[in-house]
Amino acid sequence: MGAGESFINCLAIGNSTQRICSYDLDLLNAIERQQGNGSRPCPEGRVFRRHCNVCKCGRAGAFECSTDLCGEDFFHPTGLPRYW
Repeated sequence: MGAGESFINCLAIGNSTQRICSYDLDLLNAIERQQGNGSRPCPEGRVFRRHCNVCKCGRAGAFECSTDLCGEDFFHPTGLPRYW
């Protein structure tokens, strides 16, 4: 794991295999500090959506999300690709 804008860093969430990843190491450090305090854990059983994916909160504040590739992230409304 590197640091800075040229590396993606990841932080494990709770006791799950899910990770939060970002190029912003300061963001991950802030998340880790808040989670270490027990601040605002994901309430067990709560379900929420992020783009086309669904996430569900589990035990000990961990959550799991589907990992579908969302069309809006890769294609314009015209159907043309965004990146190629």
